[in-house]
Amino acid sequence: MVASTCGNPRGAGRAALVALALAALAAPSLRAEEVRRDHATVELVAEDQSVQPGQPFTVGVRFVLEEHWHIYWRNPGDSGLPTTVSWTLPAGLTAGDISWPFPQRITANDLVTYGHEGEVLLLTDFRPDAKLGGESVTLRASVEWLVCKEECVPGDAELTLTLPVRAALPQPDAKWRDAFRAARARLPARDTPWTFKAGAGEKAIIIEGQPPEGFKQDLRRAAFFPYERERFSYGGEQVFTRAAGGAWRLTVPLDANFKGQVEAVRGVLVADPGWNGPDSARAVEVDTSLTLLAAKEETDSLWMVLLTAFLGGILLNVMPCVLPVVAPKVIGFVKAAGEGHGAAFLHGAVFSAGVLVSFWALAGTLLIVQSAGESLGWGFQFQSPAFVAAMAALMFLIGLSLFGVFEVGGSLVGVGGQRAPSRGLTASFLNGALATVVATPCTGPFLSAALGFALAQPPVAAMLVFTALGAGMASPYLLLAAWPALLRRVPRPGAWMVTLKQAMGFLMMATVVWLLNVYVTQTDAASGTYLLGGLVVVGAGAWTLGKWGAADRSARSRWLARGFAVLLVAAGVAAPVWMGAPDLIPWEPFSPKRLAELRAAGQPVFIDFTAEWCLTCKLNEAVALRGATVAREFERRGVVALKADWTKWDRVVTAALKGYGRSSVPLYVFYPRGEGAQPVFLPNPLTPGAVLDNIK
Repeated sequence: MVASTCGNPRGAGRAALVALALAALAAPSLRAEEVRRDHATVELVAEDQSVQPGQPFTVGVRFVLEEHWHIYWRNPGDSGLPTTVSWTLPAGLTAGDISWPFPQRITANDLVTYGHEGEVLLLTDFRPDAKLGGESVTLRASVEWLVCKEECVPGDAELTLTLPVRAALPQPDAKWRDAFRAARARLPARDTPWTFKAGAGEKAIIIEGQPPEGFKQDLRRAAFFPYERERFSYGGEQVFTRAAGGAWRLTVPLDANFKGQVEAVRGVLVADPGWNGPDSARAVEVDTSLTLLAAKEETDSLWMVLLTAFLGGILLNVMPCVLPVVAPKVIGFVKAAGEGHGAAFLHGAVFSAGVLVSFWALAGTLLIVQSAGESLGWGFQFQSPAFVAAMAALMFLIGLSLFGVFEVGGSLVGVGGQRAPSRGLTASFLNGALATVVATPCTGPFLSAALGFALAQPPVAAMLVFTALGAGMASPYLLLAAWPALLRRVPRPGAWMVTLKQAMGFLMMATVVWLLNVYVTQTDAASGTYLLGGLVVVGAGAWTLGKWGAADRSARSRWLARGFAVLLVAAGVAAPVWMGAPDLIPWEPFSPKRLAELRAAGQPVFIDFTAEWCLTCKLNEAVALRGATVAREFERRGVVALKADWTKWDRVVTAALKGYGRSSVPLYVFYPRGEGAQPVFLPNPLTPGAVLDNIK
């Protein structure tokens, strides 16, 4: 029985309200529930009230942050983590990337970060399929963020938003109209009449803005927010300068520790008061390759750049990483001058050829790799730890030769002593090549501009710049070789040359120290120790050659000494690379409690009792525990690896050793699968076969 409301206006109104409430409950929600977390409230909001098949729409992740708390931009700056949003969508719906509003600069504890405070709306555009069906679509977003004030708190939320699907054109949701309008006002514009160029300065990037024709307004300042994180100095001052006609420049400092080559600039430029007035876009996106801009060390003329490269090449000879290699060459020219003008000139020309050919080879390799889309900079070979280790061994050998530990006629550090001039030409060429190789990490005066120009030019222009650079580096030696009269001002060969040669040996050892520092920075302190050990083996090889490979020894003795020396040097170079291989086994710290838990669960367990001062331990680990085969077998059989580190005296480790009847390291214990399994003690020295046989 249904009660009639006719003739009862109050009853009719009540029924209408009930009907509206029921309709609201039955209709899909246009707004997700707010999720409250520490210092932040987050939810999904839609710009439109419905979704039309084939018609793009926008949804925002809305943050409301407590006062003075902030979340981070896509590039957080000196610290922090960017907010991430992962979407789970129904079929027929695709999501774009987050459209990031430009950030604000936040300074705390000498750190500069980029982030957002107050109310933030991170927009994402969605594209529904033209055949999208169903009465509604449900969007699910997994959101993770870091909210910070003086301390930081990570947060996450699972958000859901359901929107009805309608054939009619969607209508904007009035509730969020202003929020979406404000968020879009902070999005960087991509299509503007402005044009931008960027160039490399001295430890900085220079961005130049060219105004459109008829632009009247002068900007007062601008700030650049880069997309790439590990390049720029966020705390450094960005210098804004204006030029005639509305053009301007912004100098953005690079991080002092950044060693790579910047090839392109991508980020957001924020201007004050605006690009064409207060009502137009305040921010624009910049995405441009580096070109040559007129600056302190740069010019627009190729000829001037070639001159700059030539001067930079000359100055390379006195850089700390080059001088130890080329200084002994001057001693060689003094010796060659005594053989006649022709001999000295021949050695100088061949040395110059070694420099040029090596520059062409390195530059050609760099340009080929860059054309394939890889990002490499000048001196790229020094980014390889194996190459740095080999160079350290080579410099160490040259230093030992200069000290007189061994002598090699026509070696890399001389032109052959009393030998015929033609027989030292190979050494002169190799000396030029070596000087080029060690010169590449050095960016001396005039050099950064020339390299920045070369790497942004077509191959022909780039090779011209590198040729000028090599010619500049070789020119002092070619000059000395062409005019031996200059060498006559140098004292005649004698005992002073031995003293000078030995003094140059200390410069060479200083180069080894520099290379060791590079190697440790690229790897770790333990690998640096392995490299030092390898150099000891290399030194033993050099001593063997000097002791039994001298000219006064028999032919058999010389050949045996050379062969043994080669083996020792090869072993010394390979050892740090081999022993410094990454550890692929996921070790856990040893504790009796953890061991008991694993044994109670029936897990197989491998325990390594070790110490950093234990040479046998380190050798066993390098030989038996760092191979991929052993690591894969550990993973396949579910072996849990525990490391009992006894580097510092530890009561727990000491008690565990005593429990196994031992009082020293190394000790290797394996518990097979099963709760009551008895321990198996592995042999010492340890081999991969012993490890694999036991865990199988």
